[in-house]
Amino acid sequence: QAGTGGRGSAIFNAGQLRVRDSTFTANTAEGPWGSPGRGGAIFNAGQLLVEATQFEGNQATSDPNDFGGTLLYAGTGGAIFVDLGGHAILVESLLERNFGDGGGAGLANHGGLTLRDSVLRDNTGGTGAGVLAHEESEVTIIGTTFINNQNTVGTGSGGGIYASTNVSLTVIDSTFDGNRAYYGGGLLSYRARVTVTRSTFSGNVAISEGGGLSTNGAVPS
Repeated sequence: QAGTGGRGSAIFNAGQLRVRDSTFTANTAEGPWGSPGRGGAIFNAGQLLVEATQFEGNQATSDPNDFGGTLLYAGTGGAIFVDLGGHAILVESLLERNFGDGGGAGLANHGGLTLRDSVLRDNTGGTGAGVLAHEESEVTIIGTTFINNQNTVGTGSGGGIYASTNVSLTVIDSTFDGNRAYYGGGLLSYRARVTVTRSTFSGNVAISEGGGLSTNGAVPS
């Protein structure tokens, strides 16, 4: 059932939570005045395990009072937001057609994140339309597909994934297909530590540079 709230309109977790065989649809995180929406479906500050679950049409949006249009209080984590100190594991799950105007339409991560055997498809918004990783976080992605995720807000970067300064990102046996951004259609690393192994980049588009993968600063291995 759809819900609305500033942080995790369906679920706010600060403990230990397992979600299995569930569906989250059309939930919206819209922050009160002067704060962003975070985690359209789930806001996680604890330990979260998600298995065989679908997230569709959820969104995290800007403060409606941000009249300047600067996206200063832009929403992140259209489906899931992982806070500092939190950790999330997603297995065999689908994140589809979620939106975050500040980025991370599928997932925004500031803690720890593991994605395994999942699909992120047709998510749209700001930087890191599929996954936005910040705050020296750790992200491991195994056997996961990023397809047709697009930056549709401003000159966003990283259609599939955006990894910022000091993020540790490991990608194994994964596919990036048809993702689109201004920089780094499939993946953009800005001073992150990135390892990509046995993964495929095809049909990704960058308006400026790095259709498949773009790096700035630390060199991926």
